[in-house]
Amino acid sequence: MTIVTETISVKAPIDKVFSAYVERIDEWWPRRGAQFRYSFAPQDVEPEHIRFEPKAGGRFYETFANGEEYVIGTIREYSPPHKIAYTWKDPDWNAETLIEVTFAQSGNQTILNLRHTGFEALEQPGMAAGYQQGAHEIYGILKAWLEANL
Repeated sequence: MTIVTETISVKAPIDKVFSAYVERIDEWWPRRGAQFRYSFAPQDVEPEHIRFEPKAGGRFYETFANGEEYVIGTIREYSPPHKIAYTWKDPDWNAETLIEVTFAQSGNQTILNLRHTGFEALEQPGMAAGYQQGAHEIYGILKAWLEANL
């Protein structure tokens, strides 16, 4: 089984970190990174918002400047402030993957652990390697944002 993982620690209370991850994702999510584009917007359309509907069964979705919307996935587990699990599906994929993020308080730090699985169903060898690079970049951006804003 191929698993993408990433772990960061942030000097902030667990409830604030969880809330920022879910409710303020639009503020910290990068639309473009050093190597990858982190938006499902068509190339000639600007991404506008990325959001979670914070509840089990809620959508994880992105809206674009042209008014279109793409549902990236569905929240499978919503257990504030300890865990959120949601599906992730690129429009070109024949299956969805699963992202699980756990939050744990350790002294004055909150530890976030990402676990992204399901790549075997995509039948695209090597896909997880790019997602590992992306996770490292996105969670680095998240860590910097949390440290500046919490």
